[in-house]
Amino acid sequence: MQPRAALLIVLSAAAVLICPSFARAQAKDQFVQGLVDFITAVAGERGDEGRALVAAVDTMAAGLAQWNAAVGRVEAGLASEIGGAPPTIAAKMRATLGTTYLDRGRTADALRQFDQALVLDPSLGEVHPLRALALDILERPADAATAYRRAWQQDRTSVAHAYRFLSSDSSHANATEAADALNVVRTAAAQARQADALFTTIAILDDASVPAPMFPPARYSAAFAMLARARYDEAVTRLRALVATDPLVADRALSAADVSSAIAAVKTRTTDETIAGLANAVRAHADSSEAHRVLGKAYAAASRFDKAREELEAAVRLDPTNERARLALADVFIELRDAASARVALAETTKALPASGEAHWKLGTIHQSFGDDANAVRSFEAAAKLSPFAGVGRLYGSLGRVQHNALELDAAVASYRRRLAVTPNEAAAHLDLADVYRAQDRHDEALAEALIAAVLDPASARSFASIGQIDAAAGRDEEAVTALRRAITLEPSHLEAHYALSRALARLNRADEAREELQIFERLQAKAMEDQRRQFQENLQKIEQTLKATEPKDPAR
Repeated sequence: MQPRAALLIVLSAAAVLICPSFARAQAKDQFVQGLVDFITAVAGERGDEGRALVAAVDTMAAGLAQWNAAVGRVEAGLASEIGGAPPTIAAKMRATLGTTYLDRGRTADALRQFDQALVLDPSLGEVHPLRALALDILERPADAATAYRRAWQQDRTSVAHAYRFLSSDSSHANATEAADALNVVRTAAAQARQADALFTTIAILDDASVPAPMFPPARYSAAFAMLARARYDEAVTRLRALVATDPLVADRALSAADVSSAIAAVKTRTTDETIAGLANAVRAHADSSEAHRVLGKAYAAASRFDKAREELEAAVRLDPTNERARLALADVFIELRDAASARVALAETTKALPASGEAHWKLGTIHQSFGDDANAVRSFEAAAKLSPFAGVGRLYGSLGRVQHNALELDAAVASYRRRLAVTPNEAAAHLDLADVYRAQDRHDEALAEALIAAVLDPASARSFASIGQIDAAAGRDEEAVTALRRAITLEPSHLEAHYALSRALARLNRADEAREELQIFERLQAKAMEDQRRQFQENLQKIEQTLKATEPKDPAR
């Protein structure tokens, strides 16, 4: 399980029109801090997190009450002034109220305010992208595409609006507008200036701040689904009720003086002595699944994996619904390099606890390691339905890659677009989608994705290589040469860029340059093949040495 403390808080980017009041921002921060505290504690790594869970929900509840009150004050203050204000001022007030609602997750209310603002002042261009974002959240793609187009029409210099217009409406009925938008993005890519946070996002937690998807335990999946839909009041009420029956809180063994003091000792210093003290305490509570789990985790932390396995298996026998124990057992099998047993353990977990998103996710990654892409897809799809609280983009990225490898291209496009919905400022996410579009011969859409990737990460050789290959496929060899040379400058050993450049130069009748690039490609390819051969030989030798070291010795010798 990944460290939960690494999650970053994302404050609303919707405050484009007005800075959020300090009180409202502070109240939201308190709610989010409580959520982060909950996520950190709910893993139950040590077994003493029960109090922290209760405190985290209390912090969330207090922050939410203050946040709701702050929103109410904004509503009351603006309501008393909007009626008597001139139309242009009233429009800004409604837009401000809309951003407040959007920040709070009241998306339908936000949309109504944005609509009324545009009726009062159609020239209020800042509203269009926020309105489009609200429509995206409400899953109204056709209306969102229209809103993005209007945002682009209001500001023909905005790279973000140009890209959103291109990506939201693949039909591009107005070819001239589409060409103009593409040129704006191409010009920005050529300027090689970093464009951090180019796109506005509305999120409580930074989805990209974790290396893998993170899921709540199965018992909390419904509550986190409410959080994902911004039904915060209901979610906090549900969390409070569930925490009361969580074994971290309810298991008497964990709160017993002997066990709690032994846990504290191991937490301070994990040694054979402190683990032995914990083992002695657990023996006095042998019927507690959680006590065995905590001891198993302590053994695992000390790399005593055989003992960890014994205790975790005991925990699962005592309570087959102990999800934390089941997941920890699978992790131990992985540490023991027993992927087959880990696969079985995780499959059993998904059957016993279908709402365990982490079990589905981990099972999918193990299916992948066995080359079982069909089951990997099924596992990742099951995980995606279970409201990961961060790393949604990572999940859909993994799903999209498996689908792409299996040549399920339409499905891969859908997965990658879902990934971009939560991580629009991640260059690699745009490039992965560009690769699928290229495989579908959807060159204009592929080019838009590759160009925006280059805007987001001007140091990415892969972006410029992709741009060059797309331009070459579309017959734009001069543009292709420019992009491919940029890729090679960034990464001189980029094989595909050298080869594509040689072909583009040949088509432009620049034979000497083409021949030079082809020779470079051939040298690099030969070196890559030799490196692969050497790596294969080294790996084979390591395997043979490991097998010899583990061979049973002949007692007769």
